[in-house]
Amino acid sequence: MADSKIVDYINSALSQGYPADQIKQKLIESGVGESDVDEAMAVAQASQVEVKKAPEKGFNKWIIIIPLIILIVLWIVFGIILVRG
Repeated sequence: MADSKIVDYINSALSQGYPADQIKQKLIESGVGESDVDEAMAVAQASQVEVKKAPEKGFNKWIIIIPLIILIVLWIVFGIILVRG
């Protein structure tokens, strides 16, 4: 079982943008065993993994704008035809 203090330290460092290899090196230099670091790193990185969702598609305004433009143009054209006709 990974030491929760080490896992918390790793999570904190990862969330601050430090690379995993640099975090590992600092922990080993501070006297933590390499196997303990590896175990804690695996736990921390597993908790850092986020399920990436597909970007949400916003409402496409062109779906309404283009048909409205077409309707306005047709309305003008038929209006001109009826007035002259």
